[in-house]
Amino acid sequence: MIRLDQLFQLKPDDAAKAKVRFLVQDPAGEDPLETYLADPSRVEYGWTLHYNVKKPFRIGDLVFAFCRKHGDWLFVGAKEITGMGKDSYLGRNLDEFDCWKGRLVASYWNRSQNLVRRWNGIAASIEVRSLLEEPYSGDRFPGYEKVESLSFGRLEQIVKRRLPDWVAALSNAKAVYLVTDVRSNRLYVGSATSSNGMLLKRWADYVDSGHGGNAEFRKLPFDYIKANFRYSILEHFTCTTPDCEILQREQVWKQRLRTIQSGYNRN
Repeated sequence: MIRLDQLFQLKPDDAAKAKVRFLVQDPAGEDPLETYLADPSRVEYGWTLHYNVKKPFRIGDLVFAFCRKHGDWLFVGAKEITGMGKDSYLGRNLDEFDCWKGRLVASYWNRSQNLVRRWNGIAASIEVRSLLEEPYSGDRFPGYEKVESLSFGRLEQIVKRRLPDWVAALSNAKAVYLVTDVRSNRLYVGSATSSNGMLLKRWADYVDSGHGGNAEFRKLPFDYIKANFRYSILEHFTCTTPDCEILQREQVWKQRLRTIQSGYNRN
């Protein structure tokens, strides 16, 4: 077993002012790992350096940040605190640790409710589980039946980074899909057919505009959609399935989920 303190080998003076910050889902439901995959800088300089009434760092502190990844922790960067802004510290990137950023997966059971811990108190207890060959880019395509409740950020990352196995699966599938507004609990059932470019193209339209051409979605601010919309596959079909069959199944799901009466579907 390799411990984190053995891998990073901080000098005694640096270890004395170093802290580990564990990043977990916030009260609004935003997942820092999904945010990191979509835009690493938002986590490295946003989540990592953010403070509220309780200020966890001092100028000169070193901060090692980890995002929750299933039952483990993914190292997402190290910063030195150089100053204070309105609600976030100012920080300098510690370049010497970049080679492990997004690659180091660690195991640690944080028994404390405190998500900021002193390096000297816990680094010897953090186990390095693995070093990925490439920076983590999200879990591989899990199968059509398991694609459920993708956040906008995760969908954006899949589309814009062109994750190979996701792109291969979605670009060859016709589907009936569900969009869920987790704030209002309103639902929308849509379909992806050859006429609208298959599932990858249909979902890419949502990433580009938020509304994807839907009249009801156009009424909502893009930021609202990004924060509250989730995307799932209800049924998938091969590329040879006639479009009319997908459209028939779309109507069945609209009736089943009552999305015309109480959701975002108009017809």
